[in-house]
Amino acid sequence: HTAGQSGVQYAHVAADLAALGYRVIVPDFPGHGRSEPAAHGPVTDLGEYAQFALTVLDQLGIDRFVVVGCSIGGKITIDLAVRAGSRIRAAVAMAAGADAGHVSVRGLTRELNDISTPSRSDRTYWGTRAVVGSAVSEERRSVIARMHCREDPIISNSDLIGWGRHDVSANLPNIACPTILVAGEDDLWIDAEAIRRDAESIP
Repeated sequence: HTAGQSGVQYAHVAADLAALGYRVIVPDFPGHGRSEPAAHGPVTDLGEYAQFALTVLDQLGIDRFVVVGCSIGGKITIDLAVRAGSRIRAAVAMAAGADAGHVSVRGLTRELNDISTPSRSDRTYWGTRAVVGSAVSEERRSVIARMHCREDPIISNSDLIGWGRHDVSANLPNIACPTILVAGEDDLWIDAEAIRRDAESIP
């Protein structure tokens, strides 16, 4: 799932994947959705989420898997493609690249304390609307933006700090599973050309 969100984002696609014959597992990362907070506080290292995902799979006795993720989930997907070796059968990373994302880590860290600016809810709502693809209907765009307003701002900012620090680009040549990187034309968070270069670095 994306920064600050939960597995509810997969409510529709999970059924479609199951209909294709997959066993679908949609975890909430620590501090998100129905998961308890991480023991040491909000996570700012997306590698911790990748390890969490592997721990969940181990607890369920799942040795081989396919992983799908979007935004921070896409970065975690790429991390898992590097980290999991022969365990991973395929990876689909959407709206994410392998290098550190383009955000102001300093600004996000400062915003962990509430500040006197337009409300976080307003920034979340309008910021989400700005990056939803133009092919999405106005009604659906509004629903997606309102759902993002449910986020805990401390968790969301911590996730985005992780986005701005996480870089596994040097390890892309070690990925051994079929991998698809997806970049939308309307996505203001990523550079489609950089995603294409990442894809070319994966054997």
